[in-house]
Amino acid sequence: MADIIGIVSGALAFLETASTILGCLIDAYNAPKEQRELLVEMSSLRPMLLELEKRAQANPSSPVLTQMTEPLEVFRSRVGKLAGKLSKGQKLPWQKRLAWSWIKKETRTYLGDVERIKSSISIWLNLYARYEAGWVRRSAVSAPAKLHVQLTLLASDVVRHGHDNIQSQIAKANDQQQQRAEAATYEQVMKWTTSLNFFQRQQLIFETQQTRTGQWLLTDSRFQDWLSSFGGILWCRGIPGAGKTVLTAMVVHHLRVEVQAQTNNIGVACIYLDHKETEAQSVQALLASLWKQLVVGRSIPDAVYKLHKHHSERDTRPSLHEVNEIFRSAIAEYSRTYLVVDALDEYPEPQRDILFEYLSTAMEGAPVNLLLTSRPHITLDPFFPTAKSLEIRADKRDLHEFVDEYIRKSRYLSKHVRAHPELREQIQIKIVNDSDGMFLAPKLHLNFLNEMKTVKSLRDALQQSPKGLKNLYDEAMERIENDENKENRKLARLALIWVANTKRLLSAGELREALAIEPRAKFLNPENILDIADIIAVCAGLIIEETPHIRLVHPTTQEYLDSIQESRFPDAQAHIATACFTYLSFDCFSSLHLLSGAETEGAPVFRDDTDVELVYSNRHRKLVKNLFPSNPFLGYTQYCLIHAAGEPELLLYDEIVGFLEQAPKLLSLIESHRPLPWNYPFWPDQPSPQWISAASNLTQVFMQLRAEKTFPGDSDKCADDHNSDMLFVAAYYGHLNMVRLLVDNLGVNVDARHHRYGGSTPLYVASENGHEAVVKFLLDHDAQPNIVGGFLGGTPLQAAAYEGHISVIDALCRHGADVTVGGWLGTALQRATLQGNITVVQTLIRCGAEVNQLDVDPENKYGIALHAAAHAGRIEVVRLLIENGANVDLQGGVYGTALHAAWNGQNEDIFRFLLQKGANANSIGPAGTILQAVILTVKEHLLLPLVEEMIGLLIEKGANVNMAIRGETPLGSVSFLGHERMVQILIDHGADVNFEWIDNHGRSYTALGHAASRGHAPCVKLLLENGAKANFQHSSTGTALHAACLQGHEDVARILVEVGHAEVNLAGGWYEYPLHAAVYSSYQGRPTLVKFLLEHGADVNAEGPTCGTALQAALKRGQTEVIQLLLDHGAVAPNDKSGGNNVKN
Repeated sequence: MADIIGIVSGALAFLETASTILGCLIDAYNAPKEQRELLVEMSSLRPMLLELEKRAQANPSSPVLTQMTEPLEVFRSRVGKLAGKLSKGQKLPWQKRLAWSWIKKETRTYLGDVERIKSSISIWLNLYARYEAGWVRRSAVSAPAKLHVQLTLLASDVVRHGHDNIQSQIAKANDQQQQRAEAATYEQVMKWTTSLNFFQRQQLIFETQQTRTGQWLLTDSRFQDWLSSFGGILWCRGIPGAGKTVLTAMVVHHLRVEVQAQTNNIGVACIYLDHKETEAQSVQALLASLWKQLVVGRSIPDAVYKLHKHHSERDTRPSLHEVNEIFRSAIAEYSRTYLVVDALDEYPEPQRDILFEYLSTAMEGAPVNLLLTSRPHITLDPFFPTAKSLEIRADKRDLHEFVDEYIRKSRYLSKHVRAHPELREQIQIKIVNDSDGMFLAPKLHLNFLNEMKTVKSLRDALQQSPKGLKNLYDEAMERIENDENKENRKLARLALIWVANTKRLLSAGELREALAIEPRAKFLNPENILDIADIIAVCAGLIIEETPHIRLVHPTTQEYLDSIQESRFPDAQAHIATACFTYLSFDCFSSLHLLSGAETEGAPVFRDDTDVELVYSNRHRKLVKNLFPSNPFLGYTQYCLIHAAGEPELLLYDEIVGFLEQAPKLLSLIESHRPLPWNYPFWPDQPSPQWISAASNLTQVFMQLRAEKTFPGDSDKCADDHNSDMLFVAAYYGHLNMVRLLVDNLGVNVDARHHRYGGSTPLYVASENGHEAVVKFLLDHDAQPNIVGGFLGGTPLQAAAYEGHISVIDALCRHGADVTVGGWLGTALQRATLQGNITVVQTLIRCGAEVNQLDVDPENKYGIALHAAAHAGRIEVVRLLIENGANVDLQGGVYGTALHAAWNGQNEDIFRFLLQKGANANSIGPAGTILQAVILTVKEHLLLPLVEEMIGLLIEKGANVNMAIRGETPLGSVSFLGHERMVQILIDHGADVNFEWIDNHGRSYTALGHAASRGHAPCVKLLLENGAKANFQHSSTGTALHAACLQGHEDVARILVEVGHAEVNLAGGWYEYPLHAAVYSSYQGRPTLVKFLLEHGADVNAEGPTCGTALQAALKRGQTEVIQLLLDHGAVAPNDKSGGNNVKN
């Protein structure tokens, strides 16, 4: 790189010499134009060479700049020759120097050299900047070597090819890089919204469907009616094991393959609920997954990219409301959308109601068809009262197909049937007759028969096989316990413990490692890890693999195992907790989190046992991240304290306490920080074992620790603030026993505020998170229900209303909660309306909430609840509020009225509904009248048929089309904006084209004046054709012709004169005459406009009291061409007796 620095320095020296000499020569005589251009080009080249020199010195190893050596060497040679030639010219005598010159061709050659090297340096500096910014760095692209070679070749081409070709290649490389960046961002946004992937689940389930089964559902008249309807709801109910999930997968496949192929612009999305994944399947995540399925293969809207950027910068997640908005916007892109939700009975009822609420809201005003499956016992009321019901039972033809397929694939049954064909029919009759309308029972029954090694044992099993699901499960457990192989019995028991009791689904890798953990081991012995097929094989068909997860064969299997847990697996939770503690104690993990600060460049530094500085360097984070792929079970260990709570506490006391000592140091090993207590947002800087036990609901461990006080510093941590922190985190998680212990036994203040949680109280967080039992306990212990706190700034009632916790709202209201308290998001009623929760709104009204209460808090933009509901698009809530006396015209908030709020929120269905309910069609808001607000929509959108329709509706409801608010009428607004079609619409609806309005400063305006001043020629012509007066005088600007001339709009001036017969000599406005206005419109003058006015009779010598004559105005501005025009048309300066000669001179 030293070579290039020398070359650049040499080129700079020659350039300086050449520029100095050339400058002197040019100053000495009248140099040709080409030589002057050369001096300018060389002057602009100097800073580019200086920048190149600086970058070369700063980065001696840059692979980008090394490619500049050859072209720079060529240029240095050329500029050296130029300097030499100029030096010779400078040495000539003065008289000869004047005569000395280059031929034009030679000058052009040097000029070309300079221009080429400038282009080359510009390109190379651009590439260098991209390289340094990481755009072409190895870590930033998927094919780094290929892209780097591409850019290097581009650099070499600077020497070999022309500039245009290089620029084309650069543009192509930039486009390719931009495409890669956009693809990477697309993937980031898709993953960011949710990790749920129902595409995989759909595929796995559909692949289990037996060929030719389930067709009865697709041909059923009720399904066909649902399929062809708009907004239809089909509820497929069935007993456990009837095949609902497989049929769901078949329906989704049919919609995606058959229906989408036949009909354009159809959206399909599905959800498969699972009780094991409730934590991951939050309502927010489910809506996000539906959105993700609807946008796959389509471009992501800019609004979602902005939302991603907003939250990424703050390291936050989108709110439920934000996710719902993007979900609904995705639905709006389709002509029809099919949503399918399976296994609603596996979703907890509180979350299920919230999901129902959002799904029902999504169907409002949109062509959404919804198919739901569940067991019969749940209810859809009050969310889907129009749902049609269809019972799901195993079809006998499908059962025969199922049995045949199973026999064909099984090892022993297929062999027995081939030898004795009559067995096929015997097996089918027995299995189908005992199926009880289920697929699950035949599957378990066939698993049992498949283990019969001889024909006789098979015939005996057919005669003795149990009937009924519970008996089949009992029989499966007996087979496990009667296995002659002791290792098989032990393995099956442990596998069932893990799969049935984990808090989420395990992957195959996690289960394999979990079963390989040995008590008190310091490492995981790889020789102890079993194949997943061997694990599943010993479990009598109760466990299956659905990549990537291991799960029980059916939800009823979970129910069965739960029923026998106490008798068969009493130590299940203790076993899992012990395995987690043991795994985390492995040397490979402890050595990582105990590394010194020097070894990890800023990894955690531990000054003592309780003082932990959790500051992780990039290197440490990378080390931790790399642990997970090679240690699959590490991710599940974060659930250790959940399994330890309760009965295992005393049994595992030493292990738990040992873990609590190290827990703060293990935070870096917790992969997702999902379960308690790791997901608590405000871990103390120095969390004590007591605090962690309070957060984890380890009541027995907590009491023992309090009694022993064995940890250094614990005795000092009994201060009120420490106890309050423990009460707060216990209330946050809803740990009633821990809350009771802290309040009753330790006397902790129930109203203590948490400074890191917005000054909120334990009652606030318990209410916000819906922990009814804790809320009632705190209220019974005199907790104050009206203390304001929290990040959203509200009372416990407002927090519960926003989150939709009805039972908590009832409890708070019974204990005196004030329903009138306002704030940033308004009263409790306003917050509930924002979320669209009808049941909460009804509860609050029943508790005394005033529907017309006006919240004057400056932080609240909604004013009243009706405004909030109208803006948020909650039409059912709007109906409910009006039914309960909401005033549709009440003023307040930033939107003024509910009508304005609905239009601002783009909710035309609510807009129409409010007008039907008598909303004032002349209501006034920040944008003027509601008619003006609707009209101004065209400023941001192209003219929409919707806008035209709404204008007609408003006028039908009595809107005054000539009402002037905020300084103009609706016609004036659209004339100012130049929307010709909108001008015609308003005229057709009776707008007065000559209506004059006065602004706050006393200035008068008309629509024609507005259109003329803005240069909207088509609007001007349209207004004139509809009777607008061209000579109407405005108080400050004169006529429309004055306004057009002042702005230099010649086309408008022509229309006004030729179509509107505007008077060209009519005085008025600031500049008195149109001719004067045309002169003053530009310092350069507008000769063609001036000429037009003169040719149409403008008085060239008209004199005004302020501006004088047009000639005087032109003289002041030095407009030579205009002056000549005026003189040619007889202009004479006042008091000039020379006939204009003085002016000409």
